[in-house]
Amino acid sequence: MKLGTLAHKRALQSDQRSAVNVGVLAMKLHLHMACDNDVFSDGNCGAEIARIFHKLAKELDQWPGANEFTRGIYDLNGNKVGSLIAEED
Repeated sequence: MKLGTLAHKRALQSDQRSAVNVGVLAMKLHLHMACDNDVFSDGNCGAEIARIFHKLAKELDQWPGANEFTRGIYDLNGNKVGSLIAEED
């Protein structure tokens, strides 16, 4: 199913209704990341994004999903490049 199609939107709406029906807390996850500093240059952009996503995936694997949070995203050099925010829908 292609993202953004009518079928995709209906599937998302169905999933949201199902979550509400069984009492699951519906959450939104917002990711913002700027890729304009040195660590992303010279052909390293994809590798650095993958490293950041891998680290986030490890941390999210431990998140129970029952609470809101905000987390800073940092590049390999320790510079803050974005944020990950989970909030109630």
